Amino acid sequence: MNENEIRKKVIDTAYKYLGYNQKDGTDDIIIKKYNAIRPNGGYKMSMSDSWCAAFASVVGQESGFGKIIPVECSCERLIAKFKEKKTVFLGKIKKRVYLCQ
Repeated sequence: MNENEIRKKVIDTAYKYLGYNQKDGTDDIIIKKYNAIRPNGGYKMSMSDSWCAAFASVVGQESGFGKIIPVECSCERLIAKFKEKKTVFLGKIKKRVYLCQ
């Protein structure tokens, strides 16, 4: 699988969640999926938690790239894990880190 195919697979996986949000509760499925894959002893998310980092973890697992996309529900810790792994998402054109607000 080349780089573009990998990107497409991750984006296609993420795209199926387009429109999920906290307002109507559709984000609950992402939180439930995260809780099913969270590390032993890891934080169990509640349905009122922010879910941006958990979303990235779920997409990583579902797209088959769980070894390079860490499982984490904290944006700060997820970014730290990406930096530790020195793998994806540092970008070739511009280095960017997208933070949850």
